[in-house]
Amino acid sequence: MPSAAGCAGMIQTHVEEPRAPVRAPSRPARASGAESGALPAAGETVCREELPPPEAWPPAWRERLRHARPGRALWTYWSLGTDLCGHPDVRRRDFFRRLLMDLGHPAGTHTFWPCALPQPGEPADLPEEFRDPAASVGGMLPAPRIFWAGVRALKCRAVVLMGSAAMKAVALPQPLPPLGQMMYRGCLVWVVRDVDMLLDQPQHYGPTLEFLRRNLQRVIR
Repeated sequence: MPSAAGCAGMIQTHVEEPRAPVRAPSRPARASGAESGALPAAGETVCREELPPPEAWPPAWRERLRHARPGRALWTYWSLGTDLCGHPDVRRRDFFRRLLMDLGHPAGTHTFWPCALPQPGEPADLPEEFRDPAASVGGMLPAPRIFWAGVRALKCRAVVLMGSAAMKAVALPQPLPPLGQMMYRGCLVWVVRDVDMLLDQPQHYGPTLEFLRRNLQRVIR
């Protein structure tokens, strides 16, 4: 995680082989579910908002996509942007190493994609249409439309949101409790406790692991 080219590796490479980076498509990717006009899945929250193509993203987000890998299940938490951009947390790295080993899924199942990145030095670096100017928290700035565009670009079937801050950062249309789920933008979305809370309250690890084991089977078959 410490360098630009390898910052995601300390989270990802212990479960996945190196893959070619995701590149911006030459034309907008076909939207799924409600975005393409198809009938949404039962219980899915419909969202018809267009998502920006990668070539329209700010440079920091395009760089993150360049180093990301496709995966069926995508993970995000509020501090992931910090971990990926030069300030990795060893406890979180070791936590995910343990968690993904306990899940025991095939290489290529999981990927990580930030819900927020460190705020750029100049506000003009992030076009106004992509974010809420008041959304910056602790120097981190979410960009929900870019987040969901990244989910689509990485070909994910499920999103694991860790913590209420991540849930707010991606502008989920309704709040979910821990171990809650919904369908949104063509993906299964699950909410679990934040990684830092799981580290500080290990009694929640077992129920969270069991929840993830049971539900992730739906997307890795």
